Amino acid sequence: MNITLPATGATCEPLEGSGKITECGTSTHLRRRLSGKSSRGRNAMTLVQDRIVESDGERAQLDRLGARCLTGRGCIAVVTGPPASGKMELIDGFLADAAAGDALVLHTTAAAGDRPLAVIGRLLRSAARVSPRAAGMARLLGEGILSATPADLYQDNTRDSAAQLLHNLRRIFLDLTEDRPVFIRIGAAQHIDPVSRQCLLGLARRLAATRLMLVLAEDGTLDTATAAELLALPHCQHVRLASLSLARVADLIGARLDDRQAWNRAAAYHATTGGNRLLLYALLADEQHPAAGQRQTFTRAVQTVFGRLSESARTVGLALAVLDPFSEPALLPTILGLDAVETRAALAVLADTGLIDAGRFRDPVARETILADTTADARSPLHLRAAEALRGAGAPPRTVARHLVAASDVTHPWAAGLLIEAAGQALHDGAPQEALAQLRCAGRATTDETQRATVIALLAHAEWWTRPEAARRHLDTLVDALANGRLRDRPAVLAVRHLFWYGRTAEAVAALDRLALTARPNPAVQQALNEAGTWLGFMAPAQTRRLTERATVRPGAGLRTRGAQTLAVALRQPGDEALALVERLLQRALLDPRMVEPVLPALAALLHLDEPDRALTWCDVLGTRSGLAEAPMWQAILDSIRAQAALRLGDLPTAERRAQSALARIPAVGWGVAIGAPRATLIHAMIEMGRVGQAADILEQPFPSAMTETSFGLCLLQTRGWLRLAQARPREALDDFRTAGDELARGGVQTPSLWPVGAARALLQLGETRPARELLESQISAGRALSARVRGAALRTLAQTANRRKQVPILSEAIQVLQASGDKLELAHALADLSETYYAMGESNRARMTARRAHHLARVCRAEPLIAKLRPSRTEPVDAAPEGAGNVLSEAEQRVAVLAAHGYSNREIAHKLFITSSTVEQHLTRIYRKLQVSGRSSLPAWLQLDAAKQS
Repeated sequence: MNITLPATGATCEPLEGSGKITECGTSTHLRRRLSGKSSRGRNAMTLVQDRIVESDGERAQLDRLGARCLTGRGCIAVVTGPPASGKMELIDGFLADAAAGDALVLHTTAAAGDRPLAVIGRLLRSAARVSPRAAGMARLLGEGILSATPADLYQDNTRDSAAQLLHNLRRIFLDLTEDRPVFIRIGAAQHIDPVSRQCLLGLARRLAATRLMLVLAEDGTLDTATAAELLALPHCQHVRLASLSLARVADLIGARLDDRQAWNRAAAYHATTGGNRLLLYALLADEQHPAAGQRQTFTRAVQTVFGRLSESARTVGLALAVLDPFSEPALLPTILGLDAVETRAALAVLADTGLIDAGRFRDPVARETILADTTADARSPLHLRAAEALRGAGAPPRTVARHLVAASDVTHPWAAGLLIEAAGQALHDGAPQEALAQLRCAGRATTDETQRATVIALLAHAEWWTRPEAARRHLDTLVDALANGRLRDRPAVLAVRHLFWYGRTAEAVAALDRLALTARPNPAVQQALNEAGTWLGFMAPAQTRRLTERATVRPGAGLRTRGAQTLAVALRQPGDEALALVERLLQRALLDPRMVEPVLPALAALLHLDEPDRALTWCDVLGTRSGLAEAPMWQAILDSIRAQAALRLGDLPTAERRAQSALARIPAVGWGVAIGAPRATLIHAMIEMGRVGQAADILEQPFPSAMTETSFGLCLLQTRGWLRLAQARPREALDDFRTAGDELARGGVQTPSLWPVGAARALLQLGETRPARELLESQISAGRALSARVRGAALRTLAQTANRRKQVPILSEAIQVLQASGDKLELAHALADLSETYYAMGESNRARMTARRAHHLARVCRAEPLIAKLRPSRTEPVDAAPEGAGNVLSEAEQRVAVLAAHGYSNREIAHKLFITSSTVEQHLTRIYRKLQVSGRSSLPAWLQLDAAKQS
């Protein structure tokens, strides 16, 4: 049985005064007394290491004992401390000063498995150079001529001879003290062989009146009897080398940093090392040499500390590393087959070393180092026993599954079901790579057809996130499993979703109808259908309209369930309520990075609600926070959403770049029918930038035939309409726009759409002004469902059906609406149209000012056809400001007026000037009043000159 020695020996007599540990300068004074030398001239590294490996209090204890020895009062120091805590460095520093005088220093280190009298033999050999008698005795012991076993000490026929041998050996050490002080140091004293231990205990009892000091270093596991006998001696003192306190760590760091920096960083260093001197020194060394590799010295220090532990402590430490982060010390006896007392003792040793705290590793590098130094074969049984114990303790399925995967053992009858449940949770929380490993194990663990079908459905979903081109290979199996009823609940709905994604529409609709029939008596299926309604209603609104219209959400349902319907709501009931639902969902996702499934539909809903600014902001905020941040599909869809948002804001270069990035992240086959979204955005951006030929080439690239039945196909169909308008093929364009409108109506989609605007522009190219006007007026009159962007585009087009006199107020209203929408490209076109109208009406000054605003925005958007159309106006002069006109406005109002004349929206002005939107509105009200104009479109031309300077 092992014990940890107390902090001080209860029976120790005071030495050199009070005998208390103090932080005074006594240590240096007695060190000089022992060595007869000054400490001056020691190199800097030695002094730094001294500070790290020793504490002034512990060294002072040794110095006081050493001084006692020099005066003929022998003593014993039992130095304890966890492995790699600096015990030997402390002792060797003390003995080096002693040896520098005339003292004789003998030293050895015990080892587990030493033969009888091995420690005594090594000490005698250490003394051989000064004592022929010691040399002779060492030779006799080494050759086995003299020997004694533990049994010899107690058997009647050998006890006397053994006792005489030990007496003679002790006498040799005592005789050495007649000429000089003798210091004996034994490291790893807990491993001293039994016969040597008996010899040393006898020596300890007899050295009080000699000049001999015995220094034993041990890690706190010295056996009870030996510890008790030593500490009962009045001339024995326990020197405990404790871990460094936070203050001591700050003191050590302060040798290189100023006080404020030292205190700021000491807490982090102490939390990582627990005050272990070797670990702390390693951290400091890594900081001094960062180029040598990331924490290499610390890694080696962990290996050293862990390697010096007892076998039981290493076993417990490895088990903790395997269990982490679910490190439950109470399970260790079950996992390791150890008794509770032995386990607690090992945990105490690990805590003393600074590796763990409260049963968990202080630093992940320490845990990873211990695992890396252990083979997979050695870890596998631990993982399996951990899985069994954790399951019995009610741990979450994902925690148990991680150990089953690591053990590569799925022979338990419960393994397959647990792995499937864990994989479902991992997918739900946005961890597809984890789910893939669990599902592969589950596939090996089960022969049940229903379970195998579920594994395939979840595997397809996990691969959809990570390798969407590979997920297609499971479709035939999923169709068969759905038809035969082997897939149920959420896995069944996921399977249907992927059938839609990869263009197996007819089979998906048939499976969906079968699932819907079972939904009423089965709440789990109903909930799964409700959650999937967002995807299905978006991908195939016409085919799934019945499902999404009758989908219900139980009272009190959480945002995860309600969030699954955000896109369906946005498609069919756009407005403030839908926007509020989307915002609440995304704010919840911001707090919970695992909440990923509803996020993409919610971001798409922002586009359909015509909130591209918000969509971009949320993409940036959530893009790197999700657990799917590295999943190719996640990033590809985010890029597609960013591209569509940029297009709606008129940022053509960004729209092109993001669309190309989305298409490059995953192969075309992995996009399935959804490839229509990024392709449509890319084509539309190229059209507006004047690259009509390139746009036409992309449109000719192959796509899944089933895409025409989806919302992605409708998106590409409308884009083809814009391309045909640019190619002066209005009749074909009109057909595309009308077909898109019919399909949207069939699917019950009510979101703001530009198809009526496109159709009206095609009609105008055909010279059919009246039907164009009627179509636009019908759209505008439905004002509740129109966004500012769509309303502004419709008004701009409506102006083309009116006479010159009526065009100005219509275009002015369009410009005002478009400025609020943030769509710079459509705003530039509206300004260009107004400029042409002013020219036709003979108001050349206003025409030039408006043209300049349009030209500036066209350049920002990189809309080359519009730039070319407006280029002649750039060289025409603009009247300068009337004398003193600029003094009418305050400096703040001038800045706002210049940006407003530049065409920036209130939100953009607020962002540029670091003020609120309401402040911008207040400034503009005063600006209009002071300049005596009705609104933005009437701002005087001379502000453009200031705008050019400011830009």
